[in-house]
Amino acid sequence: MKTKKKEDEEMRAEYDFSKGERGKFYRPLDQGYTVHIHHSDGSETVKHFLIADSNLWGQEQLRLLSAERGLNWDDMTEKQHEEFVDTILHEKPDNKNETM
Repeated sequence: MKTKKKEDEEMRAEYDFSKGERGKFYRPLDQGYTVHIHHSDGSETVKHFLIADSNLWGQEQLRLLSAERGLNWDDMTEKQHEEFVDTILHEKPDNKNETM
């Protein structure tokens, strides 16, 4: 295995990060994100996306989903939890504003 020369390891002069700002474009997606689709007829479709991270996906994400629908996850029974999850899994997208 060849080793790199010292000159290959140095930063090139044209790469100047002296005025860089760490994390400038960082935006945590662990809470999900919302996309607004504006249609030519003036209507708008709003879609909510959640990141399926094993550490985040679970009750916290279900709390957010239930809150969006005016429900309180913590006040629901186990049967209501199951029904809610079943509804989410089988929910059909709202196609009335989509023109794709």
